[in-house]
Amino acid sequence: MDGPQAKPNSVLEDAAASSKNTGSKNTGSKTTRTLETGGSLTLGLLEETPVVTLTREPAGSVILRKIVETRQEMLSVELRTETLVITRTALEAGGHGQDGGEPGPEIIVDGRALALGEEARVVIYREEARVEKVATLRERVQVERVERVRVEELAVDLRRERLDVQATGGAVVKERDELAG
Repeated sequence: MDGPQAKPNSVLEDAAASSKNTGSKNTGSKTTRTLETGGSLTLGLLEETPVVTLTREPAGSVILRKIVETRQEMLSVELRTETLVITRTALEAGGHGQDGGEPGPEIIVDGRALALGEEARVVIYREEARVEKVATLRERVQVERVERVRVEELAVDLRRERLDVQATGGAVVKERDELAG
């Protein structure tokens, strides 16, 4: 298992030092206790158990800012321009038009005949494009902070005490295992 290693600590040494008994002899790094006939000695065997403490630390930050970017877009727009069209029709020798009808007034403007010496002003229009911009909602952005949970495997070395029994000489040792139940 590759992953962060838990830092070993001296939990067993601290616990053993605080539970030392005054009826024992300390001979360097070993403690010797004497048991009288008919007496009993109870030893507590310690075991380390892992306790995980979580701390919350900043992992980074994100800066959110609304900015305006400008882009140029080409728009195709149809523009109309009016043109004055003058149509001349040649008359035959008798004063009749090519269609054989009666001769009509020489100039007709907006459906009425123009009298001799009268002026008619005809306004010609053209369209010009003018772009106005309107702000419209393009997108909604929702920002939220979400926690994701991941499982990380931590390798930790746990120690425990066990009783090491060494009989010397003719000593006899019998064990009762009350834990096996």
